Amino acid sequence: MEQEELKEILPFTEDDILHYMMYVLTIQKTRVRNYVDPRNYLIAILFYKFNNTEEDIASHTTMQRSTISHAKKQAYDMIQSKDAQFLKHTEEVRTLYPCELPKPIKNATGATYTKMVQLHIFSDRALTERLKNLSKVKNMKISSLCKHLILTSLELVENMRAEHLSNPHYQSGYVKGKNIADTIEVTRYKSLENAIIIKEQLLEDFTCHFKWDMRHKDYAECKGSLDALRDVIINKSKADEQRSNSNSST
Repeated sequence: MEQEELKEILPFTEDDILHYMMYVLTIQKTRVRNYVDPRNYLIAILFYKFNNTEEDIASHTTMQRSTISHAKKQAYDMIQSKDAQFLKHTEEVRTLYPCELPKPIKNATGATYTKMVQLHIFSDRALTERLKNLSKVKNMKISSLCKHLILTSLELVENMRAEHLSNPHYQSGYVKGKNIADTIEVTRYKSLENAIIIKEQLLEDFTCHFKWDMRHKDYAECKGSLDALRDVIINKSKADEQRSNSNSST
């Protein structure tokens, strides 16, 4: 499933699922069904919809791969059989994270049903240390982090305004804008809305006082950052609307 299709179907993110598992459901060593059932449902989403491997999921929990392998299949079986206890125990997570799980393939161990291609990259010491540090912050394995960064970079390029794709300064600004959005709480902007207001004013100053346009580096970078911030706001609004519609229909 393509990343763009995933966004349209799921009104929530992988981080939403992980946050709920770790801080709401919490990680417990118990076989009580009112804990195991919602946990298994969330594991199935991580595996089948967000392409996590069993190793990825294990890195976020204290479970063994064999437990994860069973858990990801159990959720589908319980939903299909309309198991009353399962439906009762998972009512909250199914409302928060509505998702149609695919039928598991017998003996399947990959994260998706399509053939996975292994890629090898070489990294110098400095880049490796940066990846290690970021993986700790994101609480992700380096392999998962690299995949996430690649998908994010591809999405950035695909979402850039077509008329500015050939402008390297605009591209640089767009990436900076997305980075600002990801860490907005710890920046001087404090909020996406405030960042947009400041960028808009700066762009206006460039035009009025300096007569700059897209041919100037600072103008192009500012325009790229502004477009990225606006895209984040738009996507967030769409996700909130989809989540609201899903909650209303249940």
